[in-house]
Amino acid sequence: MKKNAFYTTIVSICIITTAYMLNSCSTNNSEDESSMHREYLAVRPSNGSTWNIIDKNGQVVVETEFRTDASSISNVFDDVYWVRFSNGRRQLFSVNQPNQPLLDEEAADVADFVYCGYTFVATRNQPIRIINTKGETVATLPESIKECRSFYKDGYALIKGEDGQFGVVDTNGKIVIEPAYTNLAPLGEGVFLAELHQFLDTQGNILGEIDHQRYMVINLGMEKGKMIVRNTSNSQCCVIDQKGEEKFALPMAVDATYYRGGYATFKDASGQWGVVDDDGDVVISPQYPMLFNVGGGDFIAMANGGFGVINAKNETILNFSYGEFDTEKLGDNFVMGTGYEYMLVNRKGEQLATFKKIGQADHPVAYRMR
Repeated sequence: MKKNAFYTTIVSICIITTAYMLNSCSTNNSEDESSMHREYLAVRPSNGSTWNIIDKNGQVVVETEFRTDASSISNVFDDVYWVRFSNGRRQLFSVNQPNQPLLDEEAADVADFVYCGYTFVATRNQPIRIINTKGETVATLPESIKECRSFYKDGYALIKGEDGQFGVVDTNGKIVIEPAYTNLAPLGEGVFLAELHQFLDTQGNILGEIDHQRYMVINLGMEKGKMIVRNTSNSQCCVIDQKGEEKFALPMAVDATYYRGGYATFKDASGQWGVVDDDGDVVISPQYPMLFNVGGGDFIAMANGGFGVINAKNETILNFSYGEFDTEKLGDNFVMGTGYEYMLVNRKGEQLATFKKIGQADHPVAYRMR
């Protein structure tokens, strides 16, 4: 049994790790309240075919300022955004200067700005560079680095060498962990999960290890030194620290997400979702078929076939009348949808803006282009 549990654990972790590496901007990562801080959103109006940018109050701040061959636009972080053109190349723009490109030349490949004010760009036959939100080059990486993931919220990013091994670089371009790991994933707070079981710090030192005979990793996120795993002996979730030591159990939970803003969502044996706090106390009993932590003590929940918003006291903020939603708020407002269009809705249920498409942070990897 232990041997089978061990191999099940390895397969599960490989799937989770691969999923993160394909999308380091995924919301399946721990995020504190200072991350994913959206003040602007790229939208395609309901009555138009071009892109606008709205602020957190739904007001248009950039209107149809893009070239006619602009095929897509990224999410807006730190007031900047990527525009992709029909030739596949990308250019960086600012909300404050939408007509002025920030890069000297269009990039062949980029990673999104998401968690901090730095990212990676690649031009053909050149090493990958780190740039800031002004489009300025901060550092040029060695030619041996062939791909880079978006910077995580703690200012570190995964890099991949020519031999396929992973390491870590900081925003100054310093390689703090040499590419020497087959599996490596950032958990936040300067901690990394290496080779499926080791917790590393930013110098590559081993902080602790996960006992895979006992625990299964179910998400890639850490907040305040806490990570939720599953105990393989009883299929219940529990919280461990970065030394791999168990802090407390979550007896009702058979599955759980990451902690975010002091709360984590969990699923019980009946398949219903609820919420626990920092101490593992149940603050919302399992009663929702779907539940998503969107930060600030707010949650998108499903009830009666529709989506709505609740708070940590299980009070209804928005009625369950929406068909879809975005997992990140815009300011303190919610991006909800009907299936035909999106709308920005405040906590009173008032629609501040409507639109048919939103920009997405969907390009987490920059590849060296030859």
